Amino acid sequence: MQGLAPLYALLQCTGISTITCFKLADYLSCELSQIPSQPISNLLSAGLTRAQIAQLRADYTQPIERLYAWQAQANDIDRHIILCTDEHYPQTLLQVSDRPLLLFAEGNIELLACHQIAIVGARRASEIGKQQAHNFAQQLALRHWVITSGLAQGIDAQAHRGALSAQGGTIAVLGHGHQHTYPKHHCVLRDQILKAKGCVVSEFLPH
Repeated sequence: MQGLAPLYALLQCTGISTITCFKLADYLSCELSQIPSQPISNLLSAGLTRAQIAQLRADYTQPIERLYAWQAQANDIDRHIILCTDEHYPQTLLQVSDRPLLLFAEGNIELLACHQIAIVGARRASEIGKQQAHNFAQQLALRHWVITSGLAQGIDAQAHRGALSAQGGTIAVLGHGHQHTYPKHHCVLRDQILKAKGCVVSEFLPH
């Protein structure tokens, strides 16, 4: 995948936030993927230290190969590595200044381009609150809205279940890498989302 290595290098660079990455690209008048290969003098003038430049130019072949291995290990579920420059990168995220450079997704990434409504809330929600979340998600899904939530206990889980009950699309945004499911017993819900042609996405490395 062209462009993955330089974006991965930017993620590994200590003290450089995603906002800084975009500012660097503007300052250097180059694409994000071209930052690591810029002349050292230009990178120094942009405010990077020699230690940061060394990190940008380190050999990340092995961890990148692990990413490709994660992508290839999927059985009956598609796995995707989405660069912030890819056509499948969510257009709404492009409006966010500190948007992730990379996204890691399982399932139907076409949902990322659909109209979405996020339903999130308390983990220790009341029974009435959980029922309302379920009903809202169900009714919105029936009207072809994709329901986005965080796979957490409480309101989030009921939002996903409400969308599934209407045979609608739902996206689970993880707060960690794909190697984990939290809470653990939501592995079942996660599988249900994927089997229903939903999507599970994270900005965190999947290993």
